[in-house]
This record gives sequence, C-alpha cells and structure tokens, in this order.
Amino acid sequence: MPSSALRPLTVLARTVALALLALRVADAQSAAFATIVGKDTISLERYVRGDRTIEGDWITLQGETLVHHYIISLGADGRPDHVLLTLRNPGRPVRGTFDAAFGTDTVTIIATRDSGAVRKIAAREAFPFLGGTIAMLEAATTRIRSDRRDSATVVAVPLTGPYAARRVPIVFFGRDSARLGNLQAAVLFAVDSAGRIQGLDANAPQGRAVTRRVPLLDLSAYGITAPPP
Repeated sequence: MPSSALRPLTVLARTVALALLALRVADAQSAAFATIVGKDTISLERYVRGDRTIEGDWITLQGETLVHHYIISLGADGRPDHVLLTLRNPGRPVRGTFDAAFGTDTVTIIATRDSGAVRKIAAREAFPFLGGTIAMLEAATTRIRSDRRDSATVVAVPLTGPYAARRVPIVFFGRDSARLGNLQAAVLFAVDSAGRIQGLDANAPQGRAVTRRVPLLDLSAYGITAPPP
C-alpha cells in the first residue's frame, strides 16, 4: 500500500489516541492545596481523583518533614472502602503503613508502626480522616452533595489514631459555603456545587490556619517526582 494511503490512518490513530487521553484527563480531577499560619506554610497536599480512586500526598512541614502518601479506593456508592497510607521522611525508607478496610459496620486498621497490631472499630458507613488532609474531607462532602443533602453527621475514623469513631456534623449553607463541627469551634470551607473543596479556614494551636487551592505543586524537593497516575 502506498505510503500516502497510510497517512490518513496514521492521523486517525493519533486523533483517537489524543481523544482517549483527553477523556482520561477529564475523568481524573487533580487538586493542590497549601495551608498557611501567619507567614509559615505548615502543610502541602496534592491529589488526583478518578472514578474509583483518590491518590495523593499530604506533606506536613512542622518540626520534621513527613510525607503521607495515601491511596483511597471508593465503593460504588462513592464512600471509601479501603485506604493504604504510608509515612516517610523525604529520601528515607517508609517508616510506617496503615492499611484500613472500611466495611458497612466495622473499620479494620492494620498498623505496621504498631508491630502489625489489628484494630477493629465499630463504625457504620464511616469515612477516613487524617489531620488536615483535604482529599479525605472532600470524599465526605462530595458524597453528601451527591445525595442532594444540605447537612449530614459523618462518622469519622482517624487512620493513625486515636482508634475510635466520632460523629462530625457537616452543614452546607449558601451556594458555596459549609462548616465542619459545631458552631462554637467550626471549620469553615468554600465548596463548589459538587461539594469539592476550594478553601478552608480553621483555628490551629499556632493561630488561624488558612488552606487555599494553588497551582499544581512541584513536590520534587520532598522526593515526589511526578503527580500520582
């Protein structure tokens, strides 16, 4: 077959490949956040959310620098059903892992940092929480919004302890605002119509902590050379 006849096929193949790549990018939602107290950046976070997974890194910068890498698997209803969390200092081996299975009524966490101890927590339809991570909070807010609710009390289980369930109210108000917790000590955050978090304000021991979306972060300084796939 003449080479000129192959050119339309080659162009078509490239067009199809680019279209499939665009679909994959559209299906995945990436976000990056920085948390600042005063003039100090105390944490960074970057993650990618697909149809059934959320993968990212939350880096705390107070005292030692600690990288929390998480992979969250989502069930058909959008609620997390499994989380794998690894902890390490930049350039160092993994110092601990937390493998958590979120069942309907029980959360089971295996922590290698605690010599492989198995923790079972009674918690119905629970969500994972970890410090100031946005991705895990957003898993709850997007689920509430997908159910077309304006408020819900979420059952939260901290991945690294204390190993107990706690009930946390989340209330949406206005078109783009929500609060976490009771009115006296609420964490306020901005959301879009789907419940995706745009920013967050909270009180921290050092003062007011402000978390804002930022352009895609370069985390190579922390041993992370590329965004999660």
